Amino acid sequence: MKHIKTIALLLALVMTLAVFASCNGSGDGDPTDAPATDAPATDAPGNNATDDPNANTPATPTNQLVLFDGGAFLANVIRADEADDLAKSTYTALRAAIKSAVGKNPEVTTDFDKENADKPAILLGNTAFAESAEVYSKLKTGEATAKYVNGKYVLAYTSEQGAERLIEEVAKLFSAYAKSNPGKLVIDATWNIKLTNADILGYDIGNLSAYIDLPEYNGRAFDKSNIGLGGNSFMHIAENTTFAEYESYLEDLYLNGFILYTENTIGENYYATVLTEQQIVNVMYLDAFKEVRVMVDDREEFGLPGLELNNKYDEIADPSLTVIGVGATGWPGGMGYVYKLVDGSFFIIDGGINKPDASTGITSSEWLYNTLVALADDPDNIVIAGWLLTHTHKDHLGAFIDMAEEPEYMEKITLKQLIYNQPTDQIMTETGHPERIPWMPNAIKLWKPECVVKAHPGQVFYYCDLKVTVYGSQEIVLPTFTDSHNNHSIVTMVDYQDKRALYLGDAEGLMNGALEELYGEELKCDILQLAHHGYNNTAAGPVYEIADPTIVFWPVSTGHYDGTGGATVRDVAFNQRFFAPGIDNHIAGETNMTIKDFYSWLPEDERWDPMK
Repeated sequence: MKHIKTIALLLALVMTLAVFASCNGSGDGDPTDAPATDAPATDAPGNNATDDPNANTPATPTNQLVLFDGGAFLANVIRADEADDLAKSTYTALRAAIKSAVGKNPEVTTDFDKENADKPAILLGNTAFAESAEVYSKLKTGEATAKYVNGKYVLAYTSEQGAERLIEEVAKLFSAYAKSNPGKLVIDATWNIKLTNADILGYDIGNLSAYIDLPEYNGRAFDKSNIGLGGNSFMHIAENTTFAEYESYLEDLYLNGFILYTENTIGENYYATVLTEQQIVNVMYLDAFKEVRVMVDDREEFGLPGLELNNKYDEIADPSLTVIGVGATGWPGGMGYVYKLVDGSFFIIDGGINKPDASTGITSSEWLYNTLVALADDPDNIVIAGWLLTHTHKDHLGAFIDMAEEPEYMEKITLKQLIYNQPTDQIMTETGHPERIPWMPNAIKLWKPECVVKAHPGQVFYYCDLKVTVYGSQEIVLPTFTDSHNNHSIVTMVDYQDKRALYLGDAEGLMNGALEELYGEELKCDILQLAHHGYNNTAAGPVYEIADPTIVFWPVSTGHYDGTGGATVRDVAFNQRFFAPGIDNHIAGETNMTIKDFYSWLPEDERWDPMK
């Protein structure tokens, strides 16, 4: 009875998709819709009147599976011969999805017939064929996936919920393709789908265990344990380890009851986030270090980055990037970047200094607030989708702290997500800044963001079509002591409007050295924010060389760029590479600069003052 209900729900789903496709085929906002319009429109083999069946038949690309063309099925659906009730109900739902797309039921056979081993096919479930075995060997408990392997489209799942969700996603692809290509259904090699536990459970992690003790690392104690990360967060380190041992440890976590939330890879570094009701556990394998580092956060303190599958939005606004002006002379630092997103909301990095400008008395909060008002489509309803604070120096988070004390600002601003990573009170004190310890906790209480995330390497944040990936935070430099809080800067790669921007915050020697060692060519970008305002920074040289940008942001006042305000960063040896032909340098300077029509840069004389 349970499976009959499942089949009925899935049949209703595919019929709804067919109706939707006939009315609205855009599919905007759903990441699984894109392949339907991108897949090559290659003619598939059909019935020919000639003696040679291939005489007039274009060759099918090796990265496609032609399922249906010319009124006939050209490939089969193959399921396991010994199918249980779940396999049978999933097969029924898949047939319904295909019929909804092309108007006919496909041929279905079982893996009992070994003659089909070398033929194109959809393999449903854990069949006896090598392609199914390959996909299932990498599938974790609770996951589901669709993957193109050797001319076959493998649909693999480990649970009833996973099978249902997988067929839903596949049905969307089939329906969208058939709408754009009537009478055909060609599966493209790019139609790969991976669903984690969180995806399958609809983001409702209500059945998690309350708290689970971390297992030992593959039967041995961690080499370093309980390294404080601030608040109730801590880190363990396993040294001299391998990727295989990292995978084995993840399996131990699953067997102990942790639920996989998401995974990521940057170069040769691997990341996974697993959950209980009370814990967020980020696990990373750092290949250059040959280490596994495990960070544990308290879910009462921190939330999670949103999943890509849940990133839905409407394109109603013109995107832009505003470089915040930090002054003419005065304080040499300051840094702020405001992305206006296509749904009209904002993503902010840092925001300026928390003290009045010596000549005007204007605070960074006034400057940033008026910038948002000028850029917003609705100045009375400003939505900040995400705000990233690289580290707890006033010239970076001053506006965030100052604005929290201004009720008239707060009434018109909604802060959805805050991203930061404050070290332990001990580190804050030992680096000479004990007065900064309460700044963020106090400001967060006043801001009341909907979600606060402690940044860790490997995390990915999605805001409309902007993607933020965390490359560095204190977790890649600890437990080595540094007397500079700059080495705890959060380093991110921001992908937006076909440009990659590497934001280094105030990263100094330890952080830059770790970035070079861990990521290498993954640091390549179009836009580079100079580390620590462009000051002399020996370890930044190799990072700059790898990044090889064509656009450079100098987060510094005009006077401290050219020397009229005292020190000059323009003449620093490691910065000379940026004066080569073909590189555009942009100084934060005295007033704002907004880039529209990514990335046709406005001339310097078109800067603007938000206070006027």
